[in-house]
Amino acid sequence: MKKILQRLFIPKPSTAILISIPLYVLVGAVLAKEITGTVAYFAYFLSSYALVITCIAIAGLIPSWKKSFLHSRFYLWLTSLPIIGSWITNDAIRIRAALYIGAFINLLYVILKIITGAIYHSAWLILFGLYYLFLVSMLSLEIAMTARFGAEDISFRKQMTALTGLGVCSIVLIMAVSMIIKSSTWFKQNHN
Repeated sequence: MKKILQRLFIPKPSTAILISIPLYVLVGAVLAKEITGTVAYFAYFLSSYALVITCIAIAGLIPSWKKSFLHSRFYLWLTSLPIIGSWITNDAIRIRAALYIGAFINLLYVILKIITGAIYHSAWLILFGLYYLFLVSMLSLEIAMTARFGAEDISFRKQMTALTGLGVCSIVLIMAVSMIIKSSTWFKQNHN
């Protein structure tokens, strides 16, 4: 059973490409409304399978790409540059820079959502912006704290990030299910 699942979900990259391209074309036909009905749902299912095996194939190729990049002349040249070299080789600098850049971009997104909500008088967009601000603040704090206090233990940092992500995804899933239930109930009451 394990071998069958591995062949289905972890094919060779060339096999993944040969399977995925026709399935992506099939979804293109669905989006162009060439295919409808039950076949369209089957096409969406197959396209999700194609996306999964494509991502797994790419993830399998990344270590070899990384190894060849780390031995390239271009990488050696990059690491010889003062600022870029220290950014590439120093984990603390790289984490801090990524944290600041990510926080800045996410803050711009929050501002965009809140301003858009104010312009269009949409409480949903304003609340989404505030929710995103809370989420970004929480994740930034978690990354900074684990980098500061758990710097030596990489597995601890990965576990904490994974647990936080699991918690956030669980909360979002619960919110989505409750919204679907409430909207379905409202729709049945108002359209019968």
